[in-house]
This record gives sequence, structure tokens and C-alpha cells, in this order.
Amino acid sequence: WTSMLAASLLLIACGGESGGGGGDSGPPAVAGVVVKGPVSQATVTVYPITAEGIGFPIGDPVRTDSEGRYSVRNVTNYAGPIFVEAVGGAYVDEATNADAELGVETPLQAYSVIENSVGRTAVNLTPITSFAASRITRDNVGSDRIAISNLNAQTGAAFGLAEIVKVVPTNVLKTKIAPGALSQEDRYGVLLAGISQVALSRDLGPTLQDVFSTFSTDLADGLL
Repeated sequence: WTSMLAASLLLIACGGESGGGGGDSGPPAVAGVVVKGPVSQATVTVYPITAEGIGFPIGDPVRTDSEGRYSVRNVTNYAGPIFVEAVGGAYVDEATNADAELGVETPLQAYSVIENSVGRTAVNLTPITSFAASRITRDNVGSDRIAISNLNAQTGAAFGLAEIVKVVPTNVLKTKIAPGALSQEDRYGVLLAGISQVALSRDLGPTLQDVFSTFSTDLADGLL
């Protein structure tokens, strides 16, 4: 596993072009994918964040499709900081190729900001956005746009990613990634597979939450 992770990190170090997920067309919404391997049938809820804390959801919770995609209507035309959470659902673990569940005790989470109340905001949920979310929650800065942006960026930089919330990770179980310069999407997909492998080889704990806690603690100083 150590050799496989080293190879993954070597691929990532080769560089590549940046990319993004989601779009600005259509009705007001927050949309993206839930990925730990694509998570199907997860329940996704989007909450507004104010100085008083987490508010009522901006729209009805939705279930992800077979590819992990979701779209929550912004029925309140809210603009500002948001907290997005995906609970439950099933995925295929990249390290073992085995079926796994995203239990209620191990949600995937992300903080972001809706800049345009009548547009669409891309927010993808992954273990890496969860690492960033745990830092934002710990520091109690979920209502601070600049802090959200900075901590998301710092977390991405620690993993060699320019963007962690808007980029859709490549599904490495379905797409072969060739050596050489990698797109941000491919980098992201390789990293998620590498994290799964490290969790097994280093025995970081039996659940995703144990893995999240280990990485987020290590990232407390902004470095991995």
C-alpha cells in the first residue's frame, strides 16, 4: 500500500490543468457530486450559516443518483455561507473494490458560499472537503466567507489541489489514469484512492470518521 500511495503522490506531483464541476445555468440551486467512490442514495442537505449558527435548510433534502450527483433547489434565494452534508448511501471502496456504506456517523461535509442567489453553486463533497469542514467547525468560522475560502484552499494545498469544492474527482474505478501531467479532476481521484489505501495500511481506524479525525488533526497547522 505504501508503494501504491507513493506512486499516486508521484503522479500528482507531475502537475496538470485546473478544472471545475457544476454550472451556472438553470434554477437557483446547490449542485454537485458526493464522492468516496461515487455515493448513491445519500441524503444531501444544504444549510445557511449566519453569525447565529446553522439555519433551516434552503430547500428540501435530496438523494444522490447512482453516480453520486445531487441538486438542491435554493427555494429561499439565499446568498451567503453554507454547510452541505451528505448522510447514508453506498459506494465502492477504491482500495478494496468492495461495497461499503456511508453510515450516518460518517457524513461527508463541505462549507462554501453562495455568491449568486439566483444562480447555481457547485459544491462537491469528498473526504478532503470533510477534512476542511472539520477545521472550519473546530475554529467556529462557518459564517466567515474569507475563513471558509482560506481553510478550503489551505486544505487543498496540503494535498496538492488548487480547488477541493468545485472540482469533480475522476472515478478511478471506471477511468484509467495515465502517468504524466494530470488534470485537477484526475489528481483528486488519485488522492481519494490513496487515502483509502493509507487508511488500510496505516490502520487509521475502522470508520471514515476515524480517518477524518486523524487527517484533520495532522492538518491543524496547515501542513500534511
